[in-house]
Amino acid sequence: MFTQKSYALVQNSSCSSKPAVFYDFYIPFKLLMKEFNISTSTEVRLIGATSINGASVLGSTASDIAGINDDNYANSIAGQDAAFSDFINNQTPVATKSISGGGTTGTLPVELISFTGNHLDGEDTISWSTGMELDNDYFILESSINGIDFSPIAILEGQVSTSNITAYEFTDQNINTNNTYYRLKQVDFEGDFEYSNIITVESQTDEFIKIYPNPTDKILNLSSNSSKESTITLTNIQGALVNQFSFINNTTLN
Repeated sequence: MFTQKSYALVQNSSCSSKPAVFYDFYIPFKLLMKEFNISTSTEVRLIGATSINGASVLGSTASDIAGINDDNYANSIAGQDAAFSDFINNQTPVATKSISGGGTTGTLPVELISFTGNHLDGEDTISWSTGMELDNDYFILESSINGIDFSPIAILEGQVSTSNITAYEFTDQNINTNNTYYRLKQVDFEGDFEYSNIITVESQTDEFIKIYPNPTDKILNLSSNSSKESTITLTNIQGALVNQFSFINNTTLN
């Protein structure tokens, strides 16, 4: 189930008719977490070997694997067991979230694909999606009116560990300013957390006036979602003023 097949480039003419095939066998970490009740903070040893045959590795031509010299062990089952025991114990235990490499400082618990906000009808809808989650307990959505001082407004449970794309959404109905700032705080099961980037949602662009039906030759309805007074000016085709009036929310024009 969890395998990957790869082909190597063969440059030796004597092997050209036999392509080199490699099979990678792996176990998703989320299964280890479930089976052994561990987390990304649990220290484990990462072990590598060059052969699945202990005798050929430890009792023949290979030596100094991970600091183990096979000449110090008897070429027997007991000797092989002792060598592999030392081989394992010579590896330094490390938590998976502390593994570094490739320019990163550690294994990120959540791969955040998107984090966006949209304002409509006096509400902000905040959406985000993850491509991977590892030991993810929950998200805290925080808001701010100045982009500096943030307060929590919602807590959404994470997926613990998954490699599937997961979508989240929350609607903020307490909008008091033109602009609202949002950020995510992701918390794992050990209490460690990381912040997302900050996004800004503008709310001053949703005021509108609906005019219907169109066309009409008798009654014209006007509807506004603003609590402020709106002014309507009617002109004829030559641009001359015909009528001007003000209204709030709704009115009908004959």
